[in-house]
Amino acid sequence: MKTKNFSKHHYKDIAIHLFFLFIIWKLYGNVIYLWWTYDDTQLLKHAILYSPFQYFFQPHIWQDLSASFLSPLLVLSFDIDKTLFGLDPKWFYIHHLVIIWGCGMLLYTVLRRWVEQFFAFIGTLLFLFTSPIAVLSQQLMTRHYLEGLLFSLICIHLFVKSLDKTDLKLSYFSSFMYLIAMTAKEVFVPLIFILSALPLNDWKKRFKYLFPHASMLFFYSIWRWYMLETPIGGYGNKMEIQNIFQLPYTIIDFLFDSKSIPGIATSVLLIIFLIAFWFKQRRAALLGVWVGLLAILPVTTVAYTHAHRYFLVIWLVVIVFFVFIIKLSCQSNLTFKVLCLCLALSITFQAISLNIRDWNNNLLEAKRMSSEGKFIFNETSSVSNVLRKPAFEGHYLMGVNWLKRHYYHELMVTDWFYDDIYLCENNLDKKKVFEYSVNEQKIIDITHAIPFIINDYCGRIKNDVPLFIKGKYSKNVVSWELGPYNNGKYSFILGGSHTKRDIPPKGSLRVHFKDHIVFRIRYESPDGWITFSPYLIIEVNDGNSVVNWERV
Repeated sequence: MKTKNFSKHHYKDIAIHLFFLFIIWKLYGNVIYLWWTYDDTQLLKHAILYSPFQYFFQPHIWQDLSASFLSPLLVLSFDIDKTLFGLDPKWFYIHHLVIIWGCGMLLYTVLRRWVEQFFAFIGTLLFLFTSPIAVLSQQLMTRHYLEGLLFSLICIHLFVKSLDKTDLKLSYFSSFMYLIAMTAKEVFVPLIFILSALPLNDWKKRFKYLFPHASMLFFYSIWRWYMLETPIGGYGNKMEIQNIFQLPYTIIDFLFDSKSIPGIATSVLLIIFLIAFWFKQRRAALLGVWVGLLAILPVTTVAYTHAHRYFLVIWLVVIVFFVFIIKLSCQSNLTFKVLCLCLALSITFQAISLNIRDWNNNLLEAKRMSSEGKFIFNETSSVSNVLRKPAFEGHYLMGVNWLKRHYYHELMVTDWFYDDIYLCENNLDKKKVFEYSVNEQKIIDITHAIPFIINDYCGRIKNDVPLFIKGKYSKNVVSWELGPYNNGKYSFILGGSHTKRDIPPKGSLRVHFKDHIVFRIRYESPDGWITFSPYLIIEVNDGNSVVNWERV
């Protein structure tokens, strides 16, 4: 009889997992028609040029890709796909969707440890409908977040089983999964502190079984320090005091869109529920606060950017919270049950509506990048064509041209520019200029409009107004102060307008320069006039450099 019951549940779980696969394919299967986007071409370049040993254990090799983070598992994942499928992006996206499926299956498995099959199914299904999953499904460059989540869920599952079965060997396997998750992305480092707080057995046994994880964290910290040549690292953003106070609103705004009426209603219901839950289940509430803080901590300095990948783990915490809400609603008095069900329905509605909105918005951007990348990659005309104002940063198209030259041995490369200063300073004879049309959703020839663009833009440039920079580069950190204007917009332009980055008047950024960098400053005033510095050079000697320039 027990065998029969086990088989019945086993087959039902298999059917649920296959249903998750069906849902993922129906929701996100169209990503297989996208091309390389965002950071993909640079990741491919690194995978082609270097071996896994090099980008895992040689600091200068890794820092050529990133001096801020250590996530070599992402390059290895691209390396594996390249080896198996060549440079066919369709298979990279299929692999990407399989990882999302794996996250769904493991989330369901982990939830089943504490809740019934129905609640685990509903929670996992809602997770697959969240906006971070919708957007990350379109971004191969964010695979390390998904892989890190997958290995984190395996880690949790094995750790729970090790405690349930009193099997220390499973804890060692769990700790290895924890190491892989950290290798994918640093946001999973706090996982060990979540494991320590799980309501399982007594605390002495939990800490004994966490010793392998602590050893892995120590090893990872030393390795990361060696590879980045600093014990810290990250985006280089500074967390202002006002941002700390705004952080709860920022997170709620991203999760539920607090500017909309349904979002406001969900936020209010959530606050009411949290207050009621605090008085009803104090220990569980403290655990929720602890886990929530650990999920938020790694992204505190960048949460304001609303990049979906930063909210993947935060959304997962909300989903787990949601599962226990609907479970609790079945075991409470009528008033609390109504509150729970209203909150659950509000979260579900908002998650699905934001999923649809963000999927469509990001897909338009991804299609544009795909079109622009293909234009650069496929252009072999003897006429020198130029692409105006691409959607994404210059390193994407640099990577496209690199693949074109070095991997496919195509000598004809196509140029592009981000700022129309290019038109003012270059001879366009025998050149055609193209641009992506948002309305037509394709690349169109705008050569006929270039004289009017030149006349308007070049006439706004002033070469005799004040401008200055005080810059410093040291230990893979570049910092700057620009002036003398407090209003308006500053930018750095590199490589003859091949890269343009809008920046604040004062800031810092972690970046690795090999020897020197050539750039210029662009300033656009609120009145519409524009000024540029001449080309400036940061000469890197022993990892340090200073640049001071002023026009009065």
